[in-house]
Amino acid sequence: MANALFKVPTPHNEPILQYAPGSPERARLKEELTKPWTSLLSSVAKR
Repeated sequence: MANALFKVPTPHNEPILQYAPGSPERARLKEELTKPWTSLLSSVAKR
């Protein structure tokens, strides 16, 4: 039998982003998605 008192913290989730066309969130997402490709292409071009 459990006789302990538990205090579970209230969860705080991140805000839900819509990524609608023209929104700043979508622009940031597109920018982040192109970073790996640009670094990959630059490293391949150096060979």
